[in-house]
Amino acid sequence: MSGRRPDPAAGMGDLEAALTREACPVCTRAAGADERWLDHFLYEGWQEREPMREVARGAGFCAHHARRLETIGQSATVALIHLALIRDVLPRLAGRHGRGKPAPLVAAPDACEACAQARDVERRECFFLALLIGARRPDCYGNPALVCMPHLKQLAGYLDAGTIAGVLAIHGRTVAALGETLAGAPAPACAETPADRAIRVILGPPERRDLLAPERHGAPFGDDPDPVRRMRRRLRHMDSCAICAEISDSCGAWLGWLARAAAAQGDLSDVLPLCRHHVWQARVAGGAILAPALAAVVVGEAEERLVYAGKARELGRGAAIVPPAVQRAWSSMWPSSGSRIAVLDSLQRGRECPLCRRAREAGERAVLLLAALLEDTDGRRAFEGGYGLCVRHAAQALALPGAPAVAAIVASTMHARLALLRWELEEQLRRGAWQARPAGRGAEAGAWLRAPSRFAGTVRVDGP
Repeated sequence: MSGRRPDPAAGMGDLEAALTREACPVCTRAAGADERWLDHFLYEGWQEREPMREVARGAGFCAHHARRLETIGQSATVALIHLALIRDVLPRLAGRHGRGKPAPLVAAPDACEACAQARDVERRECFFLALLIGARRPDCYGNPALVCMPHLKQLAGYLDAGTIAGVLAIHGRTVAALGETLAGAPAPACAETPADRAIRVILGPPERRDLLAPERHGAPFGDDPDPVRRMRRRLRHMDSCAICAEISDSCGAWLGWLARAAAAQGDLSDVLPLCRHHVWQARVAGGAILAPALAAVVVGEAEERLVYAGKARELGRGAAIVPPAVQRAWSSMWPSSGSRIAVLDSLQRGRECPLCRRAREAGERAVLLLAALLEDTDGRRAFEGGYGLCVRHAAQALALPGAPAVAAIVASTMHARLALLRWELEEQLRRGAWQARPAGRGAEAGAWLRAPSRFAGTVRVDGP
């Protein structure tokens, strides 16, 4: 028998090859994971109990994946999925008139199972990359590929304290070089501008949805400077969620202002977006004029995180950053765990993206405005005679404290809208059967296209 030890990195040739290209290997290998899961779900996964239970917990999918349902097709399957979701939601709306505290309309309002599946793939890729770095040592990392900052937070969770130090040093040198390139130093020969390259290396490449700036919904009402009148008109006339329209308008106006301010060369560092989704959206909306400012703020934020992580590692070696009993237990299992935990905690911190905060505040303020309008007869009539809300924003309105009258109006209106949608979906399936082919098709044939946005809305809960 041979005394050679097995190679712990055996079978990771594809991952090693990904490290030879200048792109985040986790982003590259996890790209399209949500689309593949969604294809499988529409093909047969929707018939399984566990996936449908997870989809029902979030009342469907996020707005992005809801739109993907519409483009993929399979009208009968989409109709059956949303009939199941309606059967799950209607009793909760009807039960709000009973005694006791009502159950939340949506158990997990921020959840999307397609997004969750993509995150699971990313976690697995980070786990295997950590195994590869442990087997080959950090020398195999960063020549030239290294993970983007969002995935560095996950990768660090699988590395020991010593390896984390080497990985942080590699990231620090790369970010510093990107900063020098932005300042005018010679850049590597590539088709990208230095600003776009810095954004891609630090935050990862744009997703398909990031390449489209938020639409301005309800153009006839978006330019109305009176928010009360605008909301009332949207409630009465729009064929989609008015709160989603307010969020989309708010983000669109923010991005438009950034583009104009960049042309005037003002200081925008405190209002520029920081998350990957909104940075790439701002890059599309602002064009080449805004790109250098975006890259500068992204590089600065990454440098700050890495500096703090390095200091946390040094301080964590002797500092009691966790309760003594927990620290002793961790130390017995993993040497230098104090510095490791300190680094992980530091990487998870950072400034909130200003545009994410703006989108969240716009949604919250729109829900409060809706509640105020429902106290008025004209506002109540506009709401009850219009589209209503998407299910996710209806859940927000129903959760408002101390507003039982508002909750009752929202619940009854949403119950009526969903009951009607249920009938349309059932009629679509009935008329789509082979035996009913002589019957003509009406507006109910498009019910499956309206159902995803009725649940998910047209923007994510935390942004467009």
